[in-house]
Amino acid sequence: MLMFVLYIIDNNDTFDGINIYPNPIISTISISLEEINDSSVQIMNIIGNVIIDKKMESKMTHIDLQDMPKGMYLMRIRSNNKTVIKKVIKE
Repeated sequence: MLMFVLYIIDNNDTFDGINIYPNPIISTISISLEEINDSSVQIMNIIGNVIIDKKMESKMTHIDLQDMPKGMYLMRIRSNNKTVIKKVIKE
């Protein structure tokens, strides 16, 4: 069986009150949201396997990625019934 995973990736650093920085990442990534109504962030490898799944409890969240291998990852942010997927690079 062959399965494809399709993601639409917005390469901008801001989208509807969401900021992600720095990108590329050295060790820690910061995510800020204007509102945090039932918000979560997931970091996935390029084939869509979830590596980190974190509920956002404040408008600013920091995630330590120091031990993750270098490469491209996808970050899925869910907030206010919206989902955004961003491409992030770990150096």
